[in-house]
Amino acid sequence: MSRTKHYLIINIFIILLLFLGFVGFFILELDVYFSIDVLNKNRLELTEFVKLNAYLSMFLFFIAYFIIVIFSVPCATFMTMAGGFLFGWFTGGVIAVFAATAGATCLFIFSRSLNIYFLENKAKPFLDKLQSGFQKNAFNYLLFLRIIPLFPFWLVNIAPAFLGMSTIAYIFATFFGIIPGTFIFALVGNGLTDIFRSGEQNHLVSIFEVKYLLLLFCIASLTIFPVIYRKYKK
Repeated sequence: MSRTKHYLIINIFIILLLFLGFVGFFILELDVYFSIDVLNKNRLELTEFVKLNAYLSMFLFFIAYFIIVIFSVPCATFMTMAGGFLFGWFTGGVIAVFAATAGATCLFIFSRSLNIYFLENKAKPFLDKLQSGFQKNAFNYLLFLRIIPLFPFWLVNIAPAFLGMSTIAYIFATFFGIIPGTFIFALVGNGLTDIFRSGEQNHLVSIFEVKYLLLLFCIASLTIFPVIYRKYKK
């Protein structure tokens, strides 16, 4: 078997694996377990398991988060909140940041090394909007998109791969870019304890305070300001 055919088979296998993982998640109805209601119903068992198996729990949570990002399953926000609830806002946030960065980086490398032409064509309108920004200021542009989630997380994960962004720049922009939002959701998750105890789960939206959103926009503005300054300086 030639090297080209061998590489093609590996490409097809990885594409099928990612596709089947994503589709299988919904076919098996695993998404029903990633909800605040389920977390509330099983909170005593989960918190007890975490107390008895702290390091194992952190490891399993990291792996689960990593897999979710790899397969582009839209449950990262819930997982971050669950991490804040189970491990506290700081520990849960740290695990989520590293797991999300690791998963996003793997997906980025897969997208860059594989010949996913159909995916590139499908995302072409989105890529065209980002191309000029990435060509001039890839790091700041991705940093801004990470802080302010204007587009789906999975699409932002793979788009830089088609726009020539370096792996190192991608890793750092992803890592630092997701920190603000991740810790905000971890803080929200940490606040679920009081909500579950009070039984006022309908008031969940109230903990998404406006100040958190304003904080994200302020941080995002700082990342994009150098780009705007250089543009108008010219």
